[in-house]
Amino acid sequence: PRRCPECETANDDDARFCKRCGTKLEAEP
Repeated sequence: PRRCPECETANDDDARFCKRCGTKLEAEP
């Protein structure tokens, strides 16, 4: 899963925004 840099919430691998706080999830290399 993709972890939000702001709140550490685990999101789906294809998520563009955090489902909890709405922070934009940057694409990981």
